[in-house]
Amino acid sequence: MTVEYLYIEFVYPTGQAQVILDKLREALNEWDAIELGHLVIKPQKFGAVGIEKYNDILEHWPLEESEIAHETTRRSVDFDDFPTIQFTVKDLQYLKGGADHPLDVGSDEPLRELLDILKFCYTTTEERPIAVYSTTPDTPLDLRKPPITAESVANSRFTYLPWLTILPPAMVEEYGRETVLSTPAWHVDELDDGSVLLVCHNDIVDWDKDCRTVAQHIGLPSYRELG
Repeated sequence: MTVEYLYIEFVYPTGQAQVILDKLREALNEWDAIELGHLVIKPQKFGAVGIEKYNDILEHWPLEESEIAHETTRRSVDFDDFPTIQFTVKDLQYLKGGADHPLDVGSDEPLRELLDILKFCYTTTEERPIAVYSTTPDTPLDLRKPPITAESVANSRFTYLPWLTILPPAMVEEYGRETVLSTPAWHVDELDDGSVLLVCHNDIVDWDKDCRTVAQHIGLPSYRELG
């Protein structure tokens, strides 16, 4: 397959996108593990991570009217108010270390550095994202929706499992903490607030593996099953 881009989105429940982006950039600028350019994060073990803002999730996802707002006895969700920060990784072949990598790095070191960047950004802001998810080169072309709707967020659920996600605490409890932590994923990491970072596999060059086994363990369809 043709290697394209990897996108990772942080969706926030409140705030202004520019303010959130400014806070992230300020924190990243003080972090010794990376360099920060004007529009990119510059890691040590692979190319670059673009970072940009959207004023709300609807700015770049064609959601149906019924998916935009939902109210339950527990909470009310309206995506018009949910700012989004998007991270973009190009040249995905450099996320795989080893003999063919231009730097002397181990097989999974670049990918793990990306995960460190995402965890740093996730824990930096006082108001943490209500959803974190990836869009990968093997995502079916006809799947033009994120793994959340207003109704799924109101009920602390995903509509499908992406390759990478950070499940917030409420979602971890909804699916069961023991279930989530025992997921047969390549990477499972419980964060300081009870969120859990999941990465289905480390095949980030050919994307021959899928997330079906991990998704079934949690009780969700995988993104490939919906395309």
